[in-house]
Amino acid sequence: MTARGRVRSTIERTRGSPLPAAAVRPYLEGQFELAGLLAANGIAFLVGLQYYAASFDQVHFLTWWLFADSPVALALGTVALATMIPSAGSRAKRQTGQLSAVIHTLAVVALVFTGVWTTIVVGWGWATTTTYAPSEALFLILTHLGFVVEAALLAHVGTTDRIALGIGGLFVGVTLYFDYVLGHHPPIPYPDGGSVALIGALIVAPLALGAAWWWLPRRTQAV
Repeated sequence: MTARGRVRSTIERTRGSPLPAAAVRPYLEGQFELAGLLAANGIAFLVGLQYYAASFDQVHFLTWWLFADSPVALALGTVALATMIPSAGSRAKRQTGQLSAVIHTLAVVALVFTGVWTTIVVGWGWATTTTYAPSEALFLILTHLGFVVEAALLAHVGTTDRIALGIGGLFVGVTLYFDYVLGHHPPIPYPDGGSVALIGALIVAPLALGAAWWWLPRRTQAV
């Protein structure tokens, strides 16, 4: 094997979800566990909507899906989890269809983006202002880091390809344009929050796409 081939082989062996398969399979294969994940997502979705509800009148209803970042990420994660319902109770099978690749890629991108971005914004506000009480900041940070854990879990059953990654990149680009060019980013309750949000988004955008590319196997190579 050539040096280039050895490097490529090493990279392929290290790619994949950071969560061990043995730890996540019970949640993906057990009927009650999967139902619990779906229910938790549904509850978190409704809680997230409450945060944005007071601001929905500031944007056109057709753009709500761009405005409500956390609920949309959870909705995508829920749809991706729902693809496992037919195989619940048996060994989880990786989803290899084109539509499934798009769904799982979008879910991973949105969950990582929103989870890490919120952690940065809330963490900065907690560290530099008195906006957040410690309990509130910890709750927001830990729950949104849970988004990243869910994305890593989904990487055990989804796939991606160039088309799906391209759609994921388009989704991120449109979101950034809507939030920071048109000025509709989620409300940040402390001074200079908009600047922190923008810097955080520019850092997290490539990270989210990179997570989907690194964690999800290629659709044509998935077994």
